[in-house]
Amino acid sequence: MKRGQVTLYIVTGLVLLIAIASILYLRSEFVKSIVSTITEKAAVVPPEFVPIKDEIENCLTDLSKEAIDLLSLHGGYIGLKDRPYVDYLGLNIAYLNYNFNNIVPDKSSVKKDLAKYVNENAKRCIENVSDVISIGEAKSEVNLLENKVLTEINLPVKLQKKGLTFELKDFKVEFPVRLGKIIDTVNELVNEQIRDRERLCLSCMNDIAARNNLYIQTFSYRNDIIFVVNDASPAGYRFMFASKFG
Repeated sequence: MKRGQVTLYIVTGLVLLIAIASILYLRSEFVKSIVSTITEKAAVVPPEFVPIKDEIENCLTDLSKEAIDLLSLHGGYIGLKDRPYVDYLGLNIAYLNYNFNNIVPDKSSVKKDLAKYVNENAKRCIENVSDVISIGEAKSEVNLLENKVLTEINLPVKLQKKGLTFELKDFKVEFPVRLGKIIDTVNELVNEQIRDRERLCLSCMNDIAARNNLYIQTFSYRNDIIFVVNDASPAGYRFMFASKFG
């Protein structure tokens, strides 16, 4: 076989290889485009079901806020079983400094508590909704972002209305409170108390609060101190915990 023929075969093979690769690539991109279009269409809620979706989402937003409020008034825990706490004027508040031991909940624990509460109570948001065929189990994921708490809830709700059937599934709600920042600040406050056992360093406490754009109040109660951490944004939000000194 002559050298020219060999070169021709090689060039022809390369051209075929490039052509096949191009076809496979274009086919892959076409499939991706189709899948993307189907996904986008599936995410669109028919007009008949938009009011129901809004109703459920509003209820889940209130439920998320309820969970955050409960956790914040109880010192970072929703359930206080097997945890030391003080009954302060009828409100059970967890000790987060217990005889100079730091028992501040970590953020992972806080997120799990909030998600569990939403999961256990999510069906309350469906009780008064008409046109429901079936309801699945709620599965939530909570994220403590810089300026808000974001809760993503997977709650399959199958609906039927005017001959149409549609399933709502994914809900996303948020509450504008810096809970993650507050947990970090409370941890810093408790560590400061443990370092300085002789006195409550008010200037240290004020420095920590100012640095994090928070306002802290303290109340003596028996041999304990009740702390109220107020967030400047949104107004009215507060996180309470107790410190026990002997």
